[in-house]
Amino acid sequence: MKGEEFVWYFLKLCLIHHDRYALDSDLLKDWWADKKPHGWFVGSINKNFSLMPVENFMLTPNDTNLDESAHPHANAFTGTNLPLLDAIDGAYELDCTQVAKISRANKTHVLPNHRNTFRHWLRANAKRHDAQVEAAAQRRGAVETIDNIDAQIADLDAERNAMQVEAKELKERKKALRGETGVKRK
Repeated sequence: MKGEEFVWYFLKLCLIHHDRYALDSDLLKDWWADKKPHGWFVGSINKNFSLMPVENFMLTPNDTNLDESAHPHANAFTGTNLPLLDAIDGAYELDCTQVAKISRANKTHVLPNHRNTFRHWLRANAKRHDAQVEAAAQRRGAVETIDNIDAQIADLDAERNAMQVEAKELKERKKALRGETGVKRK
């Protein structure tokens, strides 16, 4: 589906959803009336109307999460709804912390990694230990199973040997009886 056909399909889809969920269709019409005069809008939601190459269009994010992700870090550190002076002090502390991290990275040539803290080391070591314990338990289970199979094979070999000895004795007895009685039947 390309071009104008897609736009009408999209509009129809929106109208159907609005009707289905009993939403105000005037609201949708107002929304469309607001977007329709802007030539860039349809190109921003439909790769066929975009002036960008399709590959670039597909690589472009369709949300603002990347831009918005910068704020939570600062807000978590400095807080929100603060008086101006407290906000400036908090931002100054955050900036000093960032400068210290950058300086440390320049001196040690090791980039800071928030996923490589002491707590993360302990967790990784515990996971590694648990994996080793699990692997050792599986290995012990496999060795035990193999030992059981070997014991069963040894029992079967012993039974076979006993049967062979018994079969040999029976053949000798049969041979002796033939010799004594002169019966030549198989």
